[in-house]
Amino acid sequence: MTCTSLQGYRQMEAYADDLKLAFFLIHMHTEFLTFCRAKAC
Repeated sequence: MTCTSLQGYRQMEAYADDLKLAFFLIHMHTEFLTFCRAKAC
């Protein structure tokens, strides 16, 4: 594995983490809205 491919892999890994975080936040936001509607606030 060359240095450049390792660096690219690290970037891909960081990108995947960002995606996971984004999905998590969207999920939490959706859960919150659903909860809010149930409570009619």
